[in-house]
Amino acid sequence: MFHQQSKIGQLLYGVNWSRKFWHVSGGCFAIFIAAYFSWPIPFFVALATLLTWITIESMRRREPWFGKLFFILAAPFVRHHERRTYVGNTWFAFSVTILAALFRDPLLLSASLVGWTFGDPAAEIFGRLVPSKKYFDGEKSLSGILACFIFSFAAYVLFFRLVGTGGDPLSAALTGAAATTLAETFSLSFSVNDNFTIPLVTALALSYVLI
Repeated sequence: MFHQQSKIGQLLYGVNWSRKFWHVSGGCFAIFIAAYFSWPIPFFVALATLLTWITIESMRRREPWFGKLFFILAAPFVRHHERRTYVGNTWFAFSVTILAALFRDPLLLSASLVGWTFGDPAAEIFGRLVPSKKYFDGEKSLSGILACFIFSFAAYVLFFRLVGTGGDPLSAALTGAAATTLAETFSLSFSVNDNFTIPLVTALALSYVLI
C-alpha cells in the first residue's frame, strides 16, 4: 500500500503543476477576452501579447543577463527544451493573433481556445498518471489521447451551454474535441508546436459547424 502511494506521489510530482495552472489561467483569460469584447479588441490584445513575447524571446537571446534572469523567474513554467527554442506562450500568442485577424465572430474565436485550455494539459497529466500504450517514440500515450478528448468534450459541452451556439451544441462539442485531440496528438509528428496548431486546427474545424 505504501509502495503504491509512493509511486502515485512520484507520478504527481512529475507533472509540472505550475505550468498547468499558468496554461489554464491564460487560456481562460483569452477565452474571456474573445467572447465578451468585440473586434478589434481581441486582435489588439493578442497582438500586444505576441509583441511582448517576441521582445522577451529576442532579449533573452541577445542579452545573457536577461536570459539568466528570465529562466530564474520563469523556471516553474518553462520546459527544458524551450531554453533552445521559443516558449509555448509565444507560439500560443502567435496562433491567437492569426485567429483574431481572420475571424471576427466572438463565438468561433473563443470556442477555438477551449480545447487548448482544458484538453491539452489533461493529455499530459493523465498520460503520466495512467499507464497505457505509448505512441510516437513514447511521446504520446493512449491514456493522454483519451483524456484530451474527454476533457475537451466536457469543456465544450459546458462552454456551449453557457454561451449558446447557432447550431447543434453536441455536434459542435464533438467537432471541437476531435480537432483538439488530433492536433495535440499529431503536431509532434510534423515538428510543429501544439500551442500553435491546436487553436488553428480547432478554429478551422469549428468554422464548419458554427458559421
